[in-house]
Amino acid sequence: QTPENVVLEYDGKIVNQHPGPLNPGYPDFGGQGMYGLRVHAAVLNFAHVINRPFKTESTIHLVNKDYDKGDLVLTREVEILNGDTPEILAARVLPVEHALQIKFWKNLQETGGEIVTFQRPQRLILPEEYVILEEAKKKAIEDYPKG
Repeated sequence: QTPENVVLEYDGKIVNQHPGPLNPGYPDFGGQGMYGLRVHAAVLNFAHVINRPFKTESTIHLVNKDYDKGDLVLTREVEILNGDTPEILAARVLPVEHALQIKFWKNLQETGGEIVTFQRPQRLILPEEYVILEEAKKKAIEDYPKG
């Protein structure tokens, strides 16, 4: 986690890339312990239980004092396919992460250095799915103790 004094000194100027969907201010696939294959495992665990279509994402967000809760900068959806494992999904998300980084830097150049953020128009996780999400994340951490 970025030290708070650094976050305060460079407020609105530090970004992080996350290999799954984030929704600052609401339950999502970020937070303490959600990194690496754990994120992909949690997304798959969640997607297999809910009764609606669900995609994963690569996400770039601002860093703030709350872990993975900074405003969204860019996201790009990635389909979840039958037979996906966390490893397979991670391999498919990685080139999307690379492309998103390139887009971020091009956008930064076009805006004269201004990082433009956005809010999602709707929640990723429905209130009735909060328990499913927490169980999916807990299982992912158990299954991938080293991330």
